Amino acid sequence: QKFETNAHSIGVGVRGRLPFRTAELGAVLGYGLHAFSLDSTSKATPDVPNASYGFLRTGLDARWTFYDPFYFGVAAAFLLALSHGQIEDKAWFPHTSGNGVEAEFAFGTSVSRLIGFEAAISLQRYFMSFDPLGHDAGVRDSGRVAGGAVDQYVSGRVAMVIRL
Repeated sequence: QKFETNAHSIGVGVRGRLPFRTAELGAVLGYGLHAFSLDSTSKATPDVPNASYGFLRTGLDARWTFYDPFYFGVAAAFLLALSHGQIEDKAWFPHTSGNGVEAEFAFGTSVSRLIGFEAAISLQRYFMSFDPLGHDAGVRDSGRVAGGAVDQYVSGRVAMVIRL
């Protein structure tokens, strides 16, 4: 059986940077939501929960100008989970806990003091422990038993950067 997939991600936050001669150090604090789901068809319904990770992002980043105007950047963040979506419903795994991490490597160039172009590759990884108990509805009624799960997303981007 084939199912359509839907995925979306959104984030808001604040980022501050300290510029040095050929480098910048930065920090970020924000909120994000990353969701993934499978859609039912007229013939079948997928028997898997939708994942929807709401998280608080805290992270650090650095950027080095190695040959003006070209730079290399690296970033890492911890994603403190606030919610896991359907996975933590009573019908699935109500004792779900877990968090996430992300990392990014970027390469870019500055066209002017305000404008640049950048290419990057990113990795987001969510890790969860389900801790199923024998009296949970999902275990008792459906026989759903799993110790945990890992979701991993690799993405890339090419962007115009505006610096204020």
